[in-house]
Formats: sequence, C-alpha cells, structure tokens
Amino acid sequence: MDQNEATNLLDEIKARCKTAKITFKDESSIDDDDIRIDFTLHMPQGRETRDVYILDDDDLRILAQSNFEQFVLLEDYSASINYTEGVIEALLTIPTPNSPFLTRRAILRRLGFSDPSLKELPSIKLKSKIFGVPEVLLGSSTEIVRLLTHATDTFELSLFIKSATIKTHDDAIRWLEQVSNSLLFDIDIERSIHISLLRRRPPRRRRPPLPTDDALRYPTNEYDGPAMSLYWYARSAEHMPLLQFLAFYQSIEYYYSRYFNLELGKRVRSILKNPAFRVERDGDVARIVNILRDSGRSGISERDQLKATIKECISSQEIEDFITVRNDRVEFFKAKSKGISSNTINTQNRQTDLTTQIADRIYEIRCKIVHIKGEHEDGEVELLLPYSKEAGKLTHDVDLVQFVAQKVIIASSKPFVFEFAIETE
Repeated sequence: MDQNEATNLLDEIKARCKTAKITFKDESSIDDDDIRIDFTLHMPQGRETRDVYILDDDDLRILAQSNFEQFVLLEDYSASINYTEGVIEALLTIPTPNSPFLTRRAILRRLGFSDPSLKELPSIKLKSKIFGVPEVLLGSSTEIVRLLTHATDTFELSLFIKSATIKTHDDAIRWLEQVSNSLLFDIDIERSIHISLLRRRPPRRRRPPLPTDDALRYPTNEYDGPAMSLYWYARSAEHMPLLQFLAFYQSIEYYYSRYFNLELGKRVRSILKNPAFRVERDGDVARIVNILRDSGRSGISERDQLKATIKECISSQEIEDFITVRNDRVEFFKAKSKGISSNTINTQNRQTDLTTQIADRIYEIRCKIVHIKGEHEDGEVELLLPYSKEAGKLTHDVDLVQFVAQKVIIASSKPFVFEFAIETE
C-alpha cells in the first residue's frame, strides 16, 4: 500500500464514521519513508462502545470494503448484528480438542460440509417445519466480523441468524443465546462435537514479576502433592474465573483439618496448662469434652475452618500489604459488589480483623459457585453463573484466593529432601 492509497482510505473511513456518528482516534503516521497504520474505532455495542484497532494495510482494506457502519457488536461475544440486513453473525469455536483424531476438516464434514477444504464454505441452511421462524445457517466467518471482534480463533465458522424482526441489542443477544444453546447442544448429543460461541474475553490484568537480580536457586521447600495438583489446575483455568476460583479454594480446603485441629489443640492445651485444672474434677474434664464434642464434623462450619487456616498461615500485615499494593484493588474490595459478595474488605476497619473479612468474602463467593438457592446452611444463596457479568468481574477475587492459596501451601511445606540423594563431601 502506497502513501496515497493509505491516506485516501483513512480519509474515506473517517468521513464515513462522522456520517454514521461513530467516534474514532487516528494516530497513524504516513510519510514517504514509512506508513504506520494506527486507527481506533469506537464501535457501538448495545449502550456502550468497544474499541476496534486497525493496525495494518489488510485491516484498512477490509474495513474500507465493508459496510462497517451497519454493524453493532454484541456484548460478551465475538458477534455482531447488522440491523439493515437483519443478520446476526456469531463466531464459533472448539473450546477443547474433541478428539486427537478429529481435525477441523473432519469436524466440518460431520457438520455436513461436503468439501471442508474450501476456503469459502457454502452455507448450510437448517430447515424448520415451523413457518415464520428466523433463518439459521452455518457458514464461513466474514472478514469484517472477524476484524471487528479481533477474533484469532482458527475454526473460522460462524452461526448466522436472519430475521427482519430483530430491533434491539438485547433482542439480538436473546435470539443468539436461545438458538445457539439449542443447536449446539443438539450437535453435541447427536454428533459428539463440542462447539460453542466464541466469547469476548475480559481483559486480565497481569501482576508484574517481583523485581530480583538473583539467579534461580535450588528448591528448598517441598509442597504437598494434592494441594499442588489443585493449584496447577487453577493456574491452567485462565479465562474460566469460576473454575479458577474454586480450584484455588480447594487447594486451601485441603489443609482445613490440619489447621482447625491445631487451633483445637491450642484451646485444649490452654485448659490443661491452667494450674487450677484438676483431672479428678468433673467440671474441668467436661470443659474439654465440650470443646471436642462441639468440634465434631457436624459442629464446625467450613467458614470457621477457613478462618482458622488463614489465621495460622497469613499475618494481618501480609493481607493488608496485598490489598493496598494497588489502588483499584482497595476500591474494589471496599465497595459492595452486587451479585458477587456483600462482604467487603476494608483495611481501615478496626471492628473486624482482616482474617475474618477475607474469609467471609472468599467463603460467600465459594457458596455462590457451588450451591443452588435454598441449599446452603446460611439460607438462600444467589447463583454465580459462568459467562455472567458478575463472573467477568471476579479478577480481584481470583487474585485474592490465589494469594491465600500460595501462602497456605508455603506455610504447610516441609524441607525439600530427595529420597535417594547422595551425600557429597
């Protein structure tokens, strides 16, 4: 692309954006020696906008050759609605390998595409016996929707829903979810193929590595295998916040009996060490019996075991340092998060210690993930569902439960020793 073509295309796109009232930012640099495309579209997405980045010649051409002004992006999905044509296009993906022997071509053939080697697949129209229902098709993803959604998935297949009656963004979402849930579930049952809508992944803040100039050192701690299995499972569940949260929680839960029994031992020991204690006195013995009886499995709550574990493994100062290292984290935990947790974490709260605050919050979220309404000991628990807006806002809470898991695993470690180590002089 030469200088004149790049300039003309950018001018044309900007004029079309102004006509369609689509805001943009152009930071491109075009001169005789270098052409650098850096153009950002603020595409409509329901009541909000989504940034679309145009960063090279190919993107610029695709945008210019399309009717991009007619598209509205659908929240949470790599999908769009073209109201002018009455078409929803949603990109599909294969979340996990269906089988090591099933290639993309084999999957497309199972879906009914006679020649899956074609770059542009002929659309398959799904027939319905009901009159007046929207058209549903499977076909190759369009370049413009892949560009507008920044899709990098290599499956390159889309679900198309056509109807002139789709009038709003919320209607489009409802139609898309209703059709895709039914169709993709039927495909899973009938053809043993797991296909899903390609979702827009929420941005995930990465923690910067701890600054160090030290060389890697030989391991000195040995960690418990079961807890580590759960920890690594959580680490592998990127972009699945509920699964990640629960796996980190379970790596902490592995130690409940150890640390609750430790706390129990301290309470019993304090009674036995009291100079006034007499073993032949029934009342004194009854105090110990009551402690042991009340601590039976049916008598202690999981929340109390979590608190005991955190208390033994993490200091209040460590918790405060973790919370206050980032201002956005401080503000997030101070505010009540509707749909996530009613338990806030405030480092300035002197009424409730930080151990109790983080234990209450972690436990409440855990219950919302694993329980249904009316099932839990504390009464009704609101569901926290996968792919919900609330699940997409769990970033700070996942960081919190990961921090706790790390501290508990480290506190529970033992010296690293090879069973078959050979001593050297």
